[in-house]
Amino acid sequence: MPWVGPAAGSVHWCYPPEEAPYLFGTYPLYCDESYLLTEYAVDTLGKKRIAFFYQNDDYGKVGLIGAQLALEKRGMDFVTTVSAEPLDTDLSSHCMKLKAAKPDVVIMWVLPKHGAIMLGTAAKLGFKPLWMTTSTLSDYPLMYKITKGLFKDVVFATFGQLLDSTHPLMIKYHEAQKRLEPKERWGIFYYAGILFIEPMVEAFKRCGRDLTVDNFVKAMESIKDFQGIGPTMSFGPNKRQGSRSFFLARCTEGGGAEKITDWISSDVDPYEVKTRLEQ
Repeated sequence: MPWVGPAAGSVHWCYPPEEAPYLFGTYPLYCDESYLLTEYAVDTLGKKRIAFFYQNDDYGKVGLIGAQLALEKRGMDFVTTVSAEPLDTDLSSHCMKLKAAKPDVVIMWVLPKHGAIMLGTAAKLGFKPLWMTTSTLSDYPLMYKITKGLFKDVVFATFGQLLDSTHPLMIKYHEAQKRLEPKERWGIFYYAGILFIEPMVEAFKRCGRDLTVDNFVKAMESIKDFQGIGPTMSFGPNKRQGSRSFFLARCTEGGGAEKITDWISSDVDPYEVKTRLEQ
């Protein structure tokens, strides 16, 4: 059966159609996120000293490589890179290494637990750079809560509408959630599930009652400029990654957020990222 969903966030994002004919990615690439965050830090905010804090696995390294490519394009390099193991709980030494490099921006590519620990540790050490991070930490009300407000002013990438969006589909989906699953918390990783399969539902509609695997694949390949609650998505016979677009937002007082860019897209070569990852 075809797979439609966040496959692009894993090792599948570089599979050509002939190797994975039934795989369709609707989650943008982590290397695109880190590239665009770095680009924004340097080109828009004028930052010169960029540090990178990441989880020491493929997830973290893909983010690192995307940011590295953005800096290389500008003749720059990190002032330091610091990695943490997934099971690390004391990040004091990691934070001190970051602080010693005197960055004006630290980009974090970790999970929420490490993000919260790092922000708390940095506050204790008086380390106050601009923090930027991945969509993995884009549940801003949650991050604000578990960091006791330290997530305020963190800039993050996100792949879906903000919670207070007045987009008609967001309103429709939220009303359905309140009716069907009132005990569930409405947040980015709840409606991400809706966002990821919106193109699949569109493909079902195009198949009608003649639903077969081959017809479904053809229907997916016919989708162009589809707009749901995420970025515009397009597929094709040689295009399995539906979108490479995000927008950036900043966490505000009280655990809200404000959008600081429109949808932006990366031109990173994912095969270059894959090659570097395998080195």
